[in-house]
Amino acid sequence: RELGDYLAGRLEGLKRHGVVREVRGRGLLRGVELVRDARTMEPFPDLGRALKRTALQNGLIIRVDPSWFAVAPALIAERSDIDELCGLIEKSLTDALELLKK
Repeated sequence: RELGDYLAGRLEGLKRHGVVREVRGRGLLRGVELVRDARTMEPFPDLGRALKRTALQNGLIIRVDPSWFAVAPALIAERSDIDELCGLIEKSLTDALELLKK
């Protein structure tokens, strides 16, 4: 439970990019909804498709459905594993946003 709350908090930090509407789930199974703009809540499937590519390029395998992605670390994960996972998600999201600017 404690680690799930920690994961949720780290994922909530992605909201600073302005493209995350909501982080939902329970324990270590979380979903993150992507939007074009956090004010309008318009879905952003292009970002999801770009995230799928950039995540793989960064060595990260996550389930991406164009308007959201799921995170499910191993149940034996430790805080350092969550930090590494969220760092890769952050990098992949940043890379995906840059890719869409081109």
